Amino acid sequence: MGPSQFSEPPSQSQMKFSSLHIRRPLLREFLIFLAFFALTALMTWPWVLQLRDAVPDPGDPYAISYFLWWDYHQTFHDPLNLFHATIFYPYRYTLAFGEFDYGVSLIFFPLFALGIRPLTVYSVAAFLSFPFTGYGAFRLGRTLSGSTAIGWITGLVLAFVPFRFHHLAHLHLIFAGWIPLLFEALVLFARTRSWPRAGWLGFAFLMNGLTCFTWLILTVIPLGFSAALLLTRNSAWRDRDFWLRAGITLCAGSLLLLPFLLPLRRVAALHGFVRTTDEVMHYSARPINWLAADERNKVWRGFGAAGVDTEMVLFPGLLAPLLGLAAILLPKRKTPHHNDDLETRSSKWILLTMLDATAIISSILAILAIGYDVFKLRLFGHLILTARDPDRALFILALALIVRCCIAYPRVLRVCMSGERNLSETIRSPVRSELFAHALVWSVIGFLGSFGLNLFFHKFLYDYIYIFRGMRVVTRWAMICYVGLALLAGLGAARFARVIHRWWPRFGKTLTFGVIIVAILLELHVAPLKMMRGEIDPDALTLYLKAQKMSGGIVELPAGDRDHLYMLRAADHGHPLVNGSYSFVPPLAREIEELNASEPIPDRLLDIFETIPVSYVTVHRPFLSPERRAALEIFLIRGVATGRLRFIESFEASNREGAEHTNDLYAVIKTQPDAHSEVAASPSVSDETLDSLFSGLVEESSHSAGLIFRYYKASYGRLPRFAEFEQDLEAVRRIAGPGRIDEVSSRAFSEAWVTRRGFISKYAGLGDEEYVSALFSQAELDGAGSQRVRVLNQLQGKTMTRAAVLQQVVEDPIFAMKEIKPAFVLMLYFAYLHRDPDHDGYQFWLSNLDRSSDYGGLTRAFANASERQLKAN
Repeated sequence: MGPSQFSEPPSQSQMKFSSLHIRRPLLREFLIFLAFFALTALMTWPWVLQLRDAVPDPGDPYAISYFLWWDYHQTFHDPLNLFHATIFYPYRYTLAFGEFDYGVSLIFFPLFALGIRPLTVYSVAAFLSFPFTGYGAFRLGRTLSGSTAIGWITGLVLAFVPFRFHHLAHLHLIFAGWIPLLFEALVLFARTRSWPRAGWLGFAFLMNGLTCFTWLILTVIPLGFSAALLLTRNSAWRDRDFWLRAGITLCAGSLLLLPFLLPLRRVAALHGFVRTTDEVMHYSARPINWLAADERNKVWRGFGAAGVDTEMVLFPGLLAPLLGLAAILLPKRKTPHHNDDLETRSSKWILLTMLDATAIISSILAILAIGYDVFKLRLFGHLILTARDPDRALFILALALIVRCCIAYPRVLRVCMSGERNLSETIRSPVRSELFAHALVWSVIGFLGSFGLNLFFHKFLYDYIYIFRGMRVVTRWAMICYVGLALLAGLGAARFARVIHRWWPRFGKTLTFGVIIVAILLELHVAPLKMMRGEIDPDALTLYLKAQKMSGGIVELPAGDRDHLYMLRAADHGHPLVNGSYSFVPPLAREIEELNASEPIPDRLLDIFETIPVSYVTVHRPFLSPERRAALEIFLIRGVATGRLRFIESFEASNREGAEHTNDLYAVIKTQPDAHSEVAASPSVSDETLDSLFSGLVEESSHSAGLIFRYYKASYGRLPRFAEFEQDLEAVRRIAGPGRIDEVSSRAFSEAWVTRRGFISKYAGLGDEEYVSALFSQAELDGAGSQRVRVLNQLQGKTMTRAAVLQQVVEDPIFAMKEIKPAFVLMLYFAYLHRDPDHDGYQFWLSNLDRSSDYGGLTRAFANASERQLKAN
């Protein structure tokens, strides 16, 4: 029988006391978190009232909302294929093309289960990231110092540092509470090497990795240094329990993390996802970046930020660095000097001498490498040493100095360290703050790392550790610095309060801390925080797509800037999406974006649609400029005319401002042959596009002007002359009347056109085939081979007249859209200068319009032309 069998059961009073003992710490921690929640609401007001659809911008928040939804959806539908997200179809492992946000989504699975919209989940998670990060930093500061006041300062500084508001659109970056919680878990376990604390360490490590891969990478080095400090201070280097329990729990966390990391390695190998030195250098900080403040901060807005690129705003405010400086400079008690000198011991002397020599040689090599582009040391004609840059030498120098200080400080430094003989004694010193050592390590590592390839530290990591080659924005090292800076700020506030209390005893420490807290809140506040209303609900087009069965994916046009919105809508319809915006964009998606932006859009884009395969193509008209709309309409009309696309329907929609617009849907016939049109015919070329370009140039002739221009181009291969144009415009008015020219009047005009003397003299002697070929050639409709054959057969079969052939060529939508710019320039000459253009001048203005597409600017140039002013006078 065990002793437990003879023990008496606990009394009711004992049970009650035990229950209170458990509940009170939980209640206390909950109230602390609630306080950070309230402060977040205050600091970011009125965000807390807009959580349903508030986003900082319509970019990354939309994409991250999709990732949150996908993590939840796939976990409960097909978890083994979690990384095969529906974006960038037909690529696989697309969730591994960047941050996957699983750690954030996991926490908010209950909101998805309740049917909350993805964008709302994003907004709630982004808001809660501030109290979560603040509470995590509070716990770290309190645990390291044993002071609640220091914990509050640490939590406030890290929660509301401007860097986090600058990254408000990057949920995985601002949901950073696991960094201080992981750090605290390490501290707690180093002090008490128990299984529960080891388990908490492994769990915090897992959640940090699941939440943000960037923070997983960047925390490894400072946590390693902090672990060494903790092992030394707690005499745990030879503690079997420490290594066994930490090893087991961290290995368990790593094994659970492995299925999320292997896809990252796989896509990097498959697609060569490695950042070039140019990319990394672009996001490598310079000293000025640490003086650039985020524009949302009400106190420092505009400070040092002129011309600073995105991701390069690193100013942490002024109070945190000043308090950190107080932690370093305010006086501390001195420890007695030690007389024995380690350097005199023979067992240490040789090693110390070698380390000193290594440091000196490394310094010399670094200086020579800086002075020369490539330093080469030759001996008797043989190349002994080559130094291309100082980075490796500086790294060796830093390593030698660290090892040297671990064994014995140089004598000069030992005086500054209050007589402590080495780093171990400094760490173990009872008058030294454990918090100070950790804070200094994290601050220095993060600060040096933020300079990226501009400094040896990150350059060494980039060159020799493969995982760092996938990181583009190295300024995110700053977050590591902010953790250390927040701790230093807390310690500096405590020392400052002690000094104030010593000088003015009536001014208590609590009051000093209160004043500092208020000052920090005032300096870092962003209220009123301007947020925009996100497009939270699906539109009619998305709901239609959701109801369809597809054999392929969806391409949404225009591709590029609006891909984030398409991803948000993909969370609504659930079908594969070819578009996407992520840390890495695969080649096929990039090619589609480039082809979509070209003018004219080549048939290569249709070939890609059929190869992928794509089932549906959407066209969002309000996202297109008039000239881009023209190029895309030509492409779509060509696709429909050649039987490769089928128009399905136009869907009414409204944007965030309530403006009405239409979105068009096309099916790729090869992939979706059974897709049927919901309307009688395809949408015609936008009349508003044509009219808006010509309106005001020739009175009451916006449509007729382009029509007459095309008659001359198709018939004679030349521009109309001013006198001819005036006569033809009058003829159109006689036929069409005061209204817009319609099908009947257009037919009448064409029949009259072919009876003109010039037209008869040119075409009377040509056969039908020569006649059709001449018209199509002069209209430059080289890609309309099937149309030419069809028209010729109808002409030869007497079912079509020559006038009807000419009318069909002139009204061809591709021809009409292609001639907008040439006709527009000609109309400027006619409307403002009342003359025929000179050849060189016409070509100059046409090439100018081709480059800029600035129709308004060109119109103003003609309207203000000196020639026009002279004629008017």
